Amino acid sequence: MCPFTMGQAMNNWNKYWKVVLQDGKNVKATERYQNYMTRVQEEIAKANKEKDGMSSGSHNVGIKEEL
Repeated sequence: MCPFTMGQAMNNWNKYWKVVLQDGKNVKATERYQNYMTRVQEEIAKANKEKDGMSSGSHNVGIKEEL
């Protein structure tokens, strides 16, 4: 993720969905939003799992430290 654009991307994402879902009557848009949010949550969980695995030291397997 790009630290320079991610913040604005999230702002735009939230603005977009706020407008699209404001009337609550667009069933297809609501389904699309729910599908996207499920995917986002899955990817966040996956990234956190990978991050936790790296912090436990598994990312150093097979790497020699030079003294």
